[in-house]
Amino acid sequence: MRKLIFLAPALLLGACQVTEDKANDQMTVSYNEEVAKDAGATALNTVDQAAGAIVNDAKEATAEVRNLDVDVRVGNKNEAKPAAPANSN
Repeated sequence: MRKLIFLAPALLLGACQVTEDKANDQMTVSYNEEVAKDAGATALNTVDQAAGAIVNDAKEATAEVRNLDVDVRVGNKNEAKPAAPANSN
């Protein structure tokens, strides 16, 4: 969330164009709305692609969990437990 807060000012700064006229000792700063729109659209597209990838990963994980086979051994508590292997620690 913090990254998104810093994104807006960065986009605004990216849309500023600075020109320097050394002959007249002047500097002009202008805001290009079209550049800001393009940068905003690019950022939103990137966020949309990332969200889509996350959704796809979640769907794949859900499908894997649904297809998971679990073997459950049900027995009597008084039944003897199998002996542990000789090398078990």
